[in-house]
Amino acid sequence: MIFYLAIGREAYTITDYLDDRGAKWKGEIAVIPYEALSRAESLPVGTYLFTDLDRISHAQRLLAQNLFEILSSARPDLLLLNQPSRFVGRFDLLRSLYDHGLNDFNVYRPHEVPDEVAYPVFLRFERDHLGARSELLHNREQLDQAISDAIWNGAWMASLMVIEFCETKDENNLYRKYSVWRIGKHFTPGHQIIGNRWMLKAPTVAKGESWPKEWVMEEQKFIESNPHLSQVRAVFDQAGIEFGRIDYGVKDGRIQVWEINTNPTCMRPWQEQLPERRFLDDMIADQLEIGWRSINCCHPPIPQVPVNIDYRRLSDHPVETWLMG
Repeated sequence: MIFYLAIGREAYTITDYLDDRGAKWKGEIAVIPYEALSRAESLPVGTYLFTDLDRISHAQRLLAQNLFEILSSARPDLLLLNQPSRFVGRFDLLRSLYDHGLNDFNVYRPHEVPDEVAYPVFLRFERDHLGARSELLHNREQLDQAISDAIWNGAWMASLMVIEFCETKDENNLYRKYSVWRIGKHFTPGHQIIGNRWMLKAPTVAKGESWPKEWVMEEQKFIESNPHLSQVRAVFDQAGIEFGRIDYGVKDGRIQVWEINTNPTCMRPWQEQLPERRFLDDMIADQLEIGWRSINCCHPPIPQVPVNIDYRRLSDHPVETWLMG
């Protein structure tokens, strides 16, 4: 049995899959909302996926880490993926990848943008998955105005990021967004999206048009070969993430990481996929099946693990630590 820990309102990422493409896993994958843990006295044995680590608060992560330690201590044989204390947020991950020469672009908080920042830049929030929150900004005046607009519209400064734009278009002015899933030790390509916009979220075509055949063939080759696996594995390891999906581009043969999502949309309904890509979706679904089977460990039907996750455990940490957002 696999237990998927997530924020209740964000659990659609896996429940929609279980209602559609992953229906056969409905009895093997169960969602446990983080909100339900405050009243939990015991939990069943199984594999636990700690997801949504970028969305939950710092205090919630400390309590999630407490649960991780309770489960691992009581049952060392359980498979627990994404240790909360090892999690590296989007800002720290991007900064670390730049500092280590893995990403070509840097990231800043609004108050620390240097004069030598490489324009253009754009704004993004650290904890959401809606992509860029501004157009490309080409000078300090545009940047200052965008930050001011974001603040007046309720943006929390501590979550706002200024990211240098990394140009990855090819000679035909096309961009490519790649994704790879990690499920324990199993890695599988998620998709390759091609388009003429610098920010790509999903494959889309204009009414009456179809996804070009050469794009279909290129994505098929990507899914079959998983060509960036060694680079992808290294970034997952650096981020301390054992379950999730990495999104990236490629520049001069090196991946440029946009983010790692610990609670990604598993798969969109089959009927919502572009007809030309449906067989690719089937390939991805088959690979995800292999991933689920690899972590669906069998355990004897013995009593549940007693748990006691009390907020007073936070007193073990400096108050300024668990009061962080």
